[in-house]
Formats: sequence, structure tokens, C-alpha cells
Amino acid sequence: MKFNTLLKESQFQGLNRLADKEYRFQWALALILLFGAAIASLMITVNRYQSNPTFSTRREHYRDRMNFPGILICPELEFPMYKMEKFLDEVELPSGTNKSYFLGVLRQLATYYSPDIEYTVQDLETIEQLLALNNLAIEEVALRLTSSCAESLIRCRWRGEIVNCSILFRMEVMQYGFCCTFNLRSLKHERLKGLGGSRKLIHGTHVMTSMIGYNSGMMIVVNQSNTLRDIDLSYKWIVILAGERFVDAVTVNGSALSPGEEVWFQYYTEVLSISEDTRYLSQHLRKCSFGYERLKYFPLYRRQYCRLEKEMARTKEKCNCTMPPYPIHSISTRCYPKDLSCAKNSASKAIKTHF
Repeated sequence: MKFNTLLKESQFQGLNRLADKEYRFQWALALILLFGAAIASLMITVNRYQSNPTFSTRREHYRDRMNFPGILICPELEFPMYKMEKFLDEVELPSGTNKSYFLGVLRQLATYYSPDIEYTVQDLETIEQLLALNNLAIEEVALRLTSSCAESLIRCRWRGEIVNCSILFRMEVMQYGFCCTFNLRSLKHERLKGLGGSRKLIHGTHVMTSMIGYNSGMMIVVNQSNTLRDIDLSYKWIVILAGERFVDAVTVNGSALSPGEEVWFQYYTEVLSISEDTRYLSQHLRKCSFGYERLKYFPLYRRQYCRLEKEMARTKEKCNCTMPPYPIHSISTRCYPKDLSCAKNSASKAIKTHF
């Protein structure tokens, strides 16, 4: 009687069923078969290990310094009115046009850098006439019309001390326009200096930190006094990126800045284990790339770098031109207004390809 009670109260899977006299034999047979299968599986695993032992080694390394994250702070896509007025006062206008007309259409120039800007081919071609008449490049004009880092960033506190923001941040072009960057690399900028494709760390783009908290981080006061003409295009936003990244391939639209906002950053590790012999296979056979392997233009592999190179190649193939934000870009092959629809369509399709 006590034994039946023990069986009923047992937490062992299926053992309490043996207390049922009607089905005791069936359950006993099932439990014996399953227990036997478990022992056989264990023996196979042990024998396999003994014939070909595998050792797992855990290594711990304490790092007293970490890469300070890269920071992107991007002004509004909208060109401020006072900058457009000043620009138009300094240039010669094409015949048959006036300042009022260009004040209404000049913002369309940002469509070369952002898919969110609406444009018409006719207006862009008129803007192109203005640029050609004054021997100006698109990037040069767009930079003049965009709020500078000195105008967007009022005050910066770096490692507990007030520092001139213009010393810390540098304006760079990316897929969403011009942004103020800190601790980030630019392939386009490095190629102009003859450093493109270098694996070496570039001075000023690799800031380390050994502490967390107030005296180790960065505090920034951002100018939010500009008039909001379009709520979708008139906000500043921020992106925090891990380690040494190329700003050219940043494709994420950041978080809109709000007053008093704190942004924290954390590092975590993703581990992928593969066989040692895989290192000796070609990329074609293993169908993946190691992080240290070069791409055509970028000195190391990341998925977003590969995607950007695929996008550039597809745009060049389908539209026979390159967009101004691309790190590999020349005036002779740049896309003109009639090419923009093709280029933007090719870019969106390139993102869907597998690589």
C-alpha cells in the first residue's frame, strides 16, 4: 500500500502511471523501452567522444579599455531659409529665373542624399543650370546650405570638461545627407587623402575609454531653435555605433532628439563557431566572409559595407551613373535629374539581394 502511494506521489516522468493496475503493464513496458533508448544514446555519445575527443576551452580576458562608440548627429534635411537667401545673393542666376523661384525649389537638391525629399525633374534641371553657371558641385552647395556642426551643436562636455564641439565633430556625407560625426571613419574622406582602403587605424577616428559615467562620457547641447516647416524632415537625430565604423555605409535612420534625452550604449558579443578547416576554403565554397577579409573598396567585411558596394555596382550597371553620397564617386559619372528615378529604384532593389 505504501509502495502504491510512493508511485502516485512520484515526480519521475511516467512512474506514477504504474500505480494504475489497469494500465500498469503497458506503462512499465513503455518506460523500459524509453529508458533503454536513453542509455543507448548516452553510450553512443560517450563512445563517439572517446574515439574522437573534442575539448572546449574557455578563455577569459579582462579589457581595461573599450572603443568609445561612434556618434552621428544629423541636422534637419530641410535647408534653413537664411542659408538659401545668402547663397542666392552670392551666385549668378540663370536667365529667366529669379530668387523667389529658387527659394521655393532649392530644397529639392537634398533628394540626391535622401529618399524622403520630393522633387521634379524640371526643377532639378534648373538647379543644375544654376550650379553649372557658377561652376559649383552638388556636394559643395549642399554642404553650404546644411546647418554646420558649429550651428547645430551649441556646447559639448567631453570627459568632464567643456570642449569646442567643432574640434570633436566633423561634417561628413552619408546616405541621409550631411551629419556631424565623432569617432567614425569616412572612406570617401580617406580616399581624397590617399588613405582609402587602409587597415590601419586613422588618427582621430579611434577614441578609447576606460571608464563609464559622467567623467567618461559626452554631453551635448543641440540647437533646436530652427523653425519646423515639415515635421518629417525638420528634426535632428542621433545614431550611436559600435567601434571603428565607416560612416559611408550607415543606413539606419536614428532616434529623434528630445530635450534632456540620455543615450546609453552597451557592448555584447555574438559568437559563431565553425570548423578550423573552413578557413582554408574559398569564399565561393563557404558562402560567407570573415571580418578581416577585404571587399572591393572597404578594407574589411561588414554586411552593410557589402550591401553598399552591391548598391553602387547595381546603380552603375543599370543607370550608368553614381550618386553623390557614394564613397566612390566622380563628377564625370554622377547621376543627373533624369537618372534619379533609375538610381533610387536600383538602390532599393540592391538591398533585397542576398550576399
